Amino acid sequence: MGSTSFRSFYGAVRSGLTLSEDVENDWIIPGGSSGGSAVAVQVGIARIALGSDTGGSTRNPAAFNGIFGFKPTYGLLSRHGLVPLTNSMDCPSILARSAEDCKLFLDVMKGRDSFDSTSVDTKRCVANERKSLKGLVIGIPKEYFNDVLYPSVLRALNRSALKLEAAGCIVKEVSMKYTEQSIVCYHILGECDVASNMARYDGVSYGYRQFGEKSLDAMYSSCRSQSLNDVVKNRILAGNYFLLKENREKYFEKAVRLRRLIAKDFQRVFSTDGDGVHALLTPVTSDSAASMRDWRKEQFQRDWVDDFYTQPANMAGAPAVSAPVGLCKKGRPVGVQLISNIFEDDLCLFIAGELHRMMEED
Repeated sequence: MGSTSFRSFYGAVRSGLTLSEDVENDWIIPGGSSGGSAVAVQVGIARIALGSDTGGSTRNPAAFNGIFGFKPTYGLLSRHGLVPLTNSMDCPSILARSAEDCKLFLDVMKGRDSFDSTSVDTKRCVANERKSLKGLVIGIPKEYFNDVLYPSVLRALNRSALKLEAAGCIVKEVSMKYTEQSIVCYHILGECDVASNMARYDGVSYGYRQFGEKSLDAMYSSCRSQSLNDVVKNRILAGNYFLLKENREKYFEKAVRLRRLIAKDFQRVFSTDGDGVHALLTPVTSDSAASMRDWRKEQFQRDWVDDFYTQPANMAGAPAVSAPVGLCKKGRPVGVQLISNIFEDDLCLFIAGELHRMMEED
């Protein structure tokens, strides 16, 4: 868990951008939590890779590694076989070098699965029949622009908006007032589910098994202490706290109600009545990828900050893609995020592909 991919039981994932001679102690963060999938595509091991996206775990590493990371509409790809984190937000997602590859493999994999009750029929998908960007309305939500955004990301967003406008899009500011509360809501709901879902990893039916303990309790304690890292343990403890009888109404139930309001923000902004938009243009991360040495100085703050831009799409179940649009002054990739209405996955990928092409031509 988290947006670094260095906390794995099997060791750290290192980005292919790493040039440090001291690669064992310092490397470029690949993002996460699906950083391994992103690096596999980045360095050419795979044409596409799958990741799991609960709050941005494919879009974040895609932005850090200069590739596309596409989270489809919730239910479009089956969750059967996916290790559950937060059941109502988990989404199998695609990492690839192009929007066209994302679309190709989405079409191969999408559809209803009898093993996953949340999977949906592809007949609900809206096919993209557009050949150009002309006439599309692109919304820029003002709440996504806060004081932690770095100049490299702001420049990329400004250039992207200008390119879309030059291609005939109507770019306008919109408001999604519950965005500012979404990160707290996401963590409360997420950590409650983590506490529940991670309970099965006790060394009996699932997870790492430690032999030689003299009692069942000792085995549980040993297995979970050794196999679950500090981030996972902290989330389990927080989730159990939120679910205590005296806390459930104060935290969990309020978060459930707030999530409905966040989803309604998306429904309103994509409404076909009057002022609705076809897609939203937002940041993916607050900055480009950091070195491991720099990350250690601010790791907990950065995890929280970067989730802010990506997790609202998971709360609403909307399709979202991270598209590479250039490099920062350090020569590291910068991405922007496009979000469309539910089941308009084709449109989301079309806009992302066209934007990437225009930015490449510069």
